[in-house]
Parts: sequence; C-alpha cells; structure tokens
Amino acid sequence: GGSAPWFFPFFQVAEPGTWLPPGSSTEFPVAEAAAAAGAAAGPVVMFCEEAELIPHLRELEGLEEPGDLTFVVFTDRGDEAAESALSEAAGETGLRIQVTSGVDELAVALRRAAGTPDHTIIESDLQWSPSPA
Repeated sequence: GGSAPWFFPFFQVAEPGTWLPPGSSTEFPVAEAAAAAGAAAGPVVMFCEEAELIPHLRELEGLEEPGDLTFVVFTDRGDEAAESALSEAAGETGLRIQVTSGVDELAVALRRAAGTPDHTIIESDLQWSPSPA
C-alpha cells in the first residue's frame, strides 16, 4: 500500500521469492506473513496500516510455529478508536506493541525485534507522503 515508498530505500530483499509487492491483495495477509516467517531463515517484517492489520491479527491464533514476525504499523496516534482497537487486538493475540517516533527509533526497534523470537508490533508515527527516498 502507501507505505511501500518508505521501505524500498531502507530494506533489501536478498532471497528471491520473499517479497510480496505492494498492492498484492490477499485474503489472509497476516496468515501469509506468518507462513513466510515460518519458512524463512530470519525475521520477517510486514509493513501495514492499522486498518490492514487489526482485522487480521486473529489469523495468528492456532498457527503452529509462525516464525519470527514483526509488524510495522503506520498509525495516526490522534485516532483514539484505532489506538484502542490496536491495543485490544494485540492483547488478545499476545503481541506486544512498541511505540516509536521517527526513523531512528524505528530502526532501533526493528533491530531489537529481529533479535527476539517474540512477535512484535512496532507502531510508527512516520507519514509516507512524501516519500523519504
């Protein structure tokens, strides 16, 4: 989606077949990301907006060994209803949320998340218009 311009300059995909391009609509995006994480040798990161993640977090329930999965959620912290929904969905699935502000904090949070076997939601206040590239 709209977050694609943010990660193109910062992330390289070294393993062929591991990139799901923006705009690829899938019925179960979180389950597919979890399956990719289960098959990957390293961590998998899913970039999304709250509306793309919240309705799908329950797809993690019942999945066996979904691998090391981190969600980076681009959010508008002024939307209290969305914030509440994200916190509730994370709590129900046992994911912890780390709130970041700016590119530097996001980079630190991504490194930290890659070093832990726990699934993580990193909430970022970055706006992707215009692209940082």
